[in-house]
Amino acid sequence: MAKYSKHYPLHFNKDNNLLELSTQLYLPFRLHIMNILFKEKEINFVTLRNRLNISDGSLFSHLKYLQKENLLCIRKEFGDRKPITIYSITEKGIDKFTKLRERLFEVLK
Repeated sequence: MAKYSKHYPLHFNKDNNLLELSTQLYLPFRLHIMNILFKEKEINFVTLRNRLNISDGSLFSHLKYLQKENLLCIRKEFGDRKPITIYSITEKGIDKFTKLRERLFEVLK
């Protein structure tokens, strides 16, 4: 957390509920990915990449972290004889993102 603490106001500390979630989830692309998955429940890699306007490598890195934290899961399929990777939000992802949204709305009031 020390690496990211300079981005938070001084009154935020490690006991703050907002920061109980992994600080890695606060990276803008990860928040955007989680928001998209929260609303749509699942999306394929190419559609997500195009919507975020991000490189394959960067998107993969963010998705890998979110998968490691069990916030999303991956399903592989074939369509038009091509492999398709589909990402969906997990129950844990829904729970953490819902708590984060609620807390952010509280803070922004």
